[in-house]
Amino acid sequence: MQGHYSFVRRIGRAEKRKCKSSLVISIMAESGAKEETSEAFANRFSTILTHGFVALAVSLGVDTGIFDALVHLKDRESTAQEIADAAGLKERYVKEWLGCMSVARLVDINPETEKYRLPEHRAPFFTRGTDAHSLAVLSTELPMLSEVYSKLADCLKKDGPSGLPYSDYSLFHSFMASLSGRWVRNHLVQDFIPSMPKIEEKLKSGVKVLDLGCGRGVATLLFAENYPNSSVIGLEISEECVSFAREQAEKKKLTNVEFVQCDAAELPSDWSNSVDYVYVYDVIHDLAQADKVLKEIHRILKPGGVFSMIEPDCETKQSRNVGLDRLSLLYTVSLFHCLPISLYFDGSVGLGTAWGRDKAKEYISNAGLSTDAVVKLPASIHAHFICSKPN
Repeated sequence: MQGHYSFVRRIGRAEKRKCKSSLVISIMAESGAKEETSEAFANRFSTILTHGFVALAVSLGVDTGIFDALVHLKDRESTAQEIADAAGLKERYVKEWLGCMSVARLVDINPETEKYRLPEHRAPFFTRGTDAHSLAVLSTELPMLSEVYSKLADCLKKDGPSGLPYSDYSLFHSFMASLSGRWVRNHLVQDFIPSMPKIEEKLKSGVKVLDLGCGRGVATLLFAENYPNSSVIGLEISEECVSFAREQAEKKKLTNVEFVQCDAAELPSDWSNSVDYVYVYDVIHDLAQADKVLKEIHRILKPGGVFSMIEPDCETKQSRNVGLDRLSLLYTVSLFHCLPISLYFDGSVGLGTAWGRDKAKEYISNAGLSTDAVVKLPASIHAHFICSKPN
């Protein structure tokens, strides 16, 4: 199948990662924690905490539309009142928010006029619909995670609950539709599918596609719209998501798509050896029975069928992730969301967001599937595991 990238290139990239990780560990051992002074740690710790508080304020600016107003006002200087009016908000609160943003150097302030502006080079990060805006959207996950803070603290106790139900995360599905939906809209048919020419050719000619864990159906609908000869199924356990996706399909008058509410660990028995392509974006690590789900994917795939598993890209061994700041964010998201919703169910494998490449390959192999290649996704922190069911 397409996707059999050069063995030498794959090994080369793997060796580079190993060398980099080994170097980080070596540096830590030789000059890291042992040589860090109390003053240096105090500065580093203070910076971490400060950035955490600022990120919460960024989230408020995204959710309430202050950044939208700044983008609308473009590069010109404006007073707090003008910005508040553009956002439809109270000036006094907006001025306080602008104090945080200007001190953090996210928004510029003119010391002579006390007016504010969002420089042109920063504007894309707060402009809806752009890849860069994903960072701003990510900040809005903070209040969502904060909703479960006390409940999560109880989960950590030895006599506390095992995990938390999806219902405790009231904003999750809308948040994911906004965050991952942006990547899907900007890349799925533009460069992701074209990176697998044989799959693209089959989709155009007409095959059966399953979008497993489809959420509100953003990717499912794009598959159906762009590949009208193919039959597309969106599968999701959430009734709310399935209802929402069905309404969208009806509005678009799509006849080659259906949405099924179902537990991915128990797919319909009559689906065996019937699906040509399975697409799963950022889902497997959340599942309590991820091992069973992967075996179900193997069962329903036709011999030679292809499975795209997209997961956050990191190493399984935590020591090999040290020094990569973005992964500390990943572990935090896992701690507050992915891990507790998985452990809520009895018999959960409890993978967590940062289960890593090695464990992912192990689970794929145990399910009877082969990992043909692992490649970085464009404009993303995720990796694409290109898998297949042997003939």
